[in-house]
Amino acid sequence: MMFGFFKKNPVKTYTVEVFGKIPFYRDYLSTVQSKEGRQWKDWILSNYGRRIQVPKKKSRFLFQYKKTARVVVGIISDSSDGKREFPFSVFVILKRKNVQRQCIQLWEQLDVIYQIAINTKEINSFYNDLMSRTIVNDPNKDNLMNEYVFQQWPSLLILDHN
Repeated sequence: MMFGFFKKNPVKTYTVEVFGKIPFYRDYLSTVQSKEGRQWKDWILSNYGRRIQVPKKKSRFLFQYKKTARVVVGIISDSSDGKREFPFSVFVILKRKNVQRQCIQLWEQLDVIYQIAINTKEINSFYNDLMSRTIVNDPNKDNLMNEYVFQQWPSLLILDHN
């Protein structure tokens, strides 16, 4: 007889997506592929500067377009293309039920990818480094964050990034 407590949860792989502006390139940079990534992109384009302001320093964020949608988990910072201000974000998409248990480990890995992205100085290198990039979350590691609560949708929750 096999006991459930000996069974390990499978490791999950997430596709990394990016959207925004960084100083070396005059246009928006995007590797957005998912429905939720497109919702994030459309929402930030519509609301940046009018309804929301992004912290100057790099910050962790959660975004959920509607109550039944998967959650965008990422890192965002204020940035520009040298002329226009606009944030830059690196993110993955999680099922809502997985956010509380998995996002700490994912944020740590996203931070590494964020650093690669903002330190890239050439567009081809940027896309070569970031297209089809994935990160892995091991659900067997202790990775718990405090409960978060969205009150309305779309919702953006920016958390201090230490």
